[in-house]
Amino acid sequence: MPELRRPRHIESVADLCEAAVELVREAGWAEHDVTRVALAIGEAVANAVEHGGGDEVLVEFDADARRLAVRVADGGPGLAPERLDRAALPDDPAATCGRGLFILQHVTDDVDVDASGALRFIIRPTG
Repeated sequence: MPELRRPRHIESVADLCEAAVELVREAGWAEHDVTRVALAIGEAVANAVEHGGGDEVLVEFDADARRLAVRVADGGPGLAPERLDRAALPDDPAATCGRGLFILQHVTDDVDVDASGALRFIIRPTG
């Protein structure tokens, strides 16, 4: 499983998205599924950068032709599982934040939080 560590800076979002996209393209995924991967990684890493702790974001990937499994962790206390249960769009449609977990629920096939508070998700290609 590839494991990438990057500084907890906004510049790391694009770098980690590119790494995930490269993995699934090499596995033969269709472009519409590659887009789902990029969106999910972008949201998960952006949340770790904005709300995490420590100096790094750790992303672990396990990819093949049938699925991509991802774990995103940072040095912070982690995501409370109930935040996933309550994820919704903000009441104010003009709000500039508050959509990340909601988006993750809708572009992934499974999303949860492990015992350490790291975000985990799985995406399966649709064809």
